[in-house]
Amino acid sequence: MTIVITTCASSVAGGAMREPTLLRTVPAVTAHDLAGLGRVLVLGSPGAGKSTLAWRLANDLGLPLVRLDDLYWRAGWRRFDTGDFARSVRHVLAWDRWLIEGHYGDHLLGERVAAADAVVYVDTPAHTCLRRIVVRAVRRACGDTASLPSAMGAEHARASLRPNWRFAWKILRFPWRERLRALAIMERAADTCRCLVLRASREDRHP
Repeated sequence: MTIVITTCASSVAGGAMREPTLLRTVPAVTAHDLAGLGRVLVLGSPGAGKSTLAWRLANDLGLPLVRLDDLYWRAGWRRFDTGDFARSVRHVLAWDRWLIEGHYGDHLLGERVAAADAVVYVDTPAHTCLRRIVVRAVRRACGDTASLPSAMGAEHARASLRPNWRFAWKILRFPWRERLRALAIMERAADTCRCLVLRASREDRHP
């Protein structure tokens, strides 16, 4: 994979955002790139690869891993109250050390970026994200519950196979909506926060 370190310069000109300005490229995000940083945020579209990256970084850095899915979902795919979710997120943000994985762009994204020492945006093409979501749903239906929120058990896994066109549409439009918004927020924090954009190589895009 290729990592692009950027000032996240996604600016507004005439109401339209543009792509961030790239500063330099490095071969991978490793613990060395984030050494000495105790608060790391991993963002990106569903299916982008956030969970895999977050697990590795948290393990290598010795940081407690917090998945926002675990705070947002109750058993039976029921959402927690928005206020309860916000309180749970702010409770974690008050910790001295954490690695938070999950985008949830409508829920305290600005606060999370402002509290972070480093933000990694996993920038994966939408078609790759969709393919990964399908593969993940099949794996869940076959008994792999590792990617489920912690409140879910195997009995909830088969629900992942039900077609969810609204979720698919969210992923397809993610690059032009949530992505640019996140990069703009990262830009505003770039002076005090290490901002990394992880981009898939050609090989990763077409495995």
